[in-house]
Amino acid sequence: MSGPVTEHDLLIAQVQDLDRRIARMDELISLLEADIERNDLTFAALAGQRLRLTTADPEQKVDGAPAPARDAVPEREEQS
Repeated sequence: MSGPVTEHDLLIAQVQDLDRRIARMDELISLLEADIERNDLTFAALAGQRLRLTTADPEQKVDGAPAPARDAVPEREEQS
């Protein structure tokens, strides 16, 4: 039979609980770091794409892109 719970037993249980919590926090931190890395890669890819689009030849057509303002409205024919 086990005797009454001592203060030492309570401290051991608290330390074990803290160890479990710290291990879980380490897991969560690792997941957050992986998310940050993925977000950094995504942001860099989007920035590169934006740079390519803004420095591209303005005469080059991009599928799905809106027409430039000069092409948006057909020119009117002058009436004599």
